[in-house]
Amino acid sequence: MLWKEWVLDLFFPPRCLLCGCVVESGKRYCSGCLRRYFLPPEEQSSALGPLTVFTLFRDGPDSRKSVARIKFQGDLTSLEYFALELVKLLRNQGLQDSFDGVAFVPMPVQRQQQRGYNQAEELARIVAKELGLPLLHGFLEKRDILTQHELPGSLRRKRKGGCRLSTENRLDGKRVLLLDDICTTGETMRECSMLLEQAGASLVTGLVLLRRCQEDTEWDEEALV
Repeated sequence: MLWKEWVLDLFFPPRCLLCGCVVESGKRYCSGCLRRYFLPPEEQSSALGPLTVFTLFRDGPDSRKSVARIKFQGDLTSLEYFALELVKLLRNQGLQDSFDGVAFVPMPVQRQQQRGYNQAEELARIVAKELGLPLLHGFLEKRDILTQHELPGSLRRKRKGGCRLSTENRLDGKRVLLLDDICTTGETMRECSMLLEQAGASLVTGLVLLRRCQEDTEWDEEALV
C-alpha cells in the first residue's frame, strides 16, 4: 500500500457500502453483508409472469437503506459499484453476450428534474458501457406524477405502472436488458417489458438491485437513510 493510501485509510477508513462498518483497505463490503445480502447465483433469477428478472441483493434493512441512498440522496459512488456488481452477475450467469441493448425504467420528467437524475438510467448507462452495448434512450416515458414508491402495494397491483412508448422507433428483433433499482409488485417492470415487446423487442430480461418482500410496506425515506 502506498503511504498516501495508508494515511487516507487511517483518517478516512473505508466502509462497507451496505452496512457502513469499517472494512479492510480495498474492500467495498464486509464479510457479513457479502454473506447476508448478496444472492447466490441459483437464487438470482425469478419470474414475473413471462418476464425473467435477475436480482443482486436479498431484501433486508441494510440493502434497503443502501438502495434508498442512491434513490433519494444521490449516492452515485455506491450506484457505480452496484452497477459493476450487476455486470458481474450477468457474466457469472453467462449472459454477457445475450443482449443487443440496455433500457431502463423511466421516471416522471418533473421528478427527474427535481432529483437531477434517474437512478435506473444511471445504472443502465454503466452496465451498457461495461458490456459494450447501446443505451436505448427515449423508448419509454412515465406519465404519472405520483410515483410507485408513494403507493401501497394494494394500489400498485390495481393500476398500471403509468408508462408508455415515447417514440415510433423500432426494436425489431433486439434482445433488451431492462434495468431498475427496485422491484416490488413488478407492475412497472411488466408494463415496460410489454411496451418494449410492442416496439419489436424479441426478448426482454429484467435486472434489478433489489426485489422487495414486504409489498405493502411504504418507503419511509427518513427511516431508510
